[in-house]
Order: sequence, then structure tokens, then C-alpha cells
Amino acid sequence: MLRAAASDVGRLYKGQLLDLLDVREGHTVLDAGCGPGADLPALAERVGGTGTVIGVDRDPAMLGQARERTRRLPRVEIREGDALDLPVGPGTVDRAKIDRVLMHVEDPATALAQLHRVTRPGARVGLAEPDWDTLIVDAEDLETSRDLHPVHHDGSRPPRDRRARSSAARRAGGLRCGDRPRHDAGVP
Repeated sequence: MLRAAASDVGRLYKGQLLDLLDVREGHTVLDAGCGPGADLPALAERVGGTGTVIGVDRDPAMLGQARERTRRLPRVEIREGDALDLPVGPGTVDRAKIDRVLMHVEDPATALAQLHRVTRPGARVGLAEPDWDTLIVDAEDLETSRDLHPVHHDGSRPPRDRRARSSAARRAGGLRCGDRPRHDAGVP
């Protein structure tokens, strides 16, 4: 998944997500499930010298990479924690993003409720999750493509009710939708 995020398509959707968040100078921004911190420098640039970026992840190895990546960025804080119990005070965040994380948590509604808890009134929350039902593997061998389509790289199968779970989680988390762009990798 990290390689996909670093591809042209990955950079495009990440750029769109950050643009839709409308991060501004002085904002406090949360990256819940920040992983190795790939997005933290771009967020730090947008909050400027008076804002703060908080990266949260539960994996110590990912946190180590995030700390290394942001060691020269004084406005970035790296915190160990879980999306189901964010180590952030209530009502302290102006913008939050969660990217390819909800598919890994046991209770996406609780994760979204946590985002709602930590954001100020009027805050923006950006969610990005792949739709595994529309994933296409374009292998030379058609049988390989068909064999890989419904299976993740680790052998697990994606839940078929992903869209329904996502909508239900968003409602349960207290979030309402604004713009929900669709991304087609073939169309810039």
C-alpha cells in the first residue's frame, strides 16, 4: 500500500485530499494513522510557523520512521496511539485526515467518533479509503488477474459490505459529508 500511495495516482489523490482539507496557517492538523509520516511534511508546510501537525499511529516502527522524516520540523508532534482512542484533547483540532486506516480498525464508527471528539466545531475531516470491490489487477495472464482481484496481498478478503459499513460508521461517528470527490485514475 505504501508503494501505491507513492505512485502518480497516489500523489494525485493525496494532493486532492490535502486541498479539500483547506489547511491554513495556524491550524492544528491531525493525521490519524500517520504510518511512516509521508504526509506530515506537506501538512507542516501548510500550517506554517504558527500551526501544529499531530501524527498518531500505533505501530512503533512506523512512528520511528515518522520521527526520522520530521526531525527537522519543529511544528510536528508524533504520538503513539490508536484511532479508537486518540491521544488528543477534545475540540483541539481544526483539520483531521484518516487515510487507508478505517479498513484496519475493528470498529470504524468509534474511530470516526474519536475524530469528531477531537475536532473543533466547523472543522474538516478528510477520509480516504480504497474501494477494494473496484480494484483491478492488470496482469499479462488473465487467470492471475481473476485470482488476485478479490484477495489482498496478505491473503485476506475484503469485506463485501465496505460501502455500507463506511456510511454507517460516518453517521455513527457524528460526521456529515460535504464534497465527496470520486477519483478515476484514468482522468486527471
